[in-house]
Amino acid sequence: MKRLALVAIVVCLLVPVLVLGAASSALGGDSGLAQPTQVALADIPPAYLMLYEQAALTYGIPWPVLAGIGKVECDHGRSPDPACWQEGATNAAGAGGPMQFLAPTWARYGVDANGDGTADRWDPADAIFAAANYLRASGAPADIPGAVFAYNHSQTYVDQVLHWAAVYAAEFGTGAGAPGAAAQVAVRFALAQIGTP
Repeated sequence: MKRLALVAIVVCLLVPVLVLGAASSALGGDSGLAQPTQVALADIPPAYLMLYEQAALTYGIPWPVLAGIGKVECDHGRSPDPACWQEGATNAAGAGGPMQFLAPTWARYGVDANGDGTADRWDPADAIFAAANYLRASGAPADIPGAVFAYNHSQTYVDQVLHWAAVYAAEFGTGAGAPGAAAQVAVRFALAQIGTP
């Protein structure tokens, strides 16, 4: 009975994710081509990795770029800096949350990704989806370096983010019949829901 329920969950979740993946590919994003490397799997908390992948599919942004920003800004929410995780705390520049949004930028690009009725820059889901939204509005996926530069006006920052993106991503699909990234996201999400009412 549990196996049947799991299959039903996977099927119900797989269809929308595949549609989003196809839309992402049609928009020119390559988020569906990159699989997490062992470094990514070891370094990125699973909940964050899932959010990066989901936001990537939604906005057509490569998930490794989102993960690179998440690493550089707040080490995927693990930074000891309260501006990364404490509601209302900001750094010296006024940025807050795991993706380090300034209040004016958040007002323009903030997203209520978790559907709780509030777009909160300290909420990881909202912040990651907002970062994808901001990158998309800044020219990604066509101009990833330019979009990352718009996110933080520093070439050193761009280099760091793109370095981590390259470390986290591996091209996928070398074997015939290998499942696509969208299918793997759906399966990981479904497996994470086992035991949840």
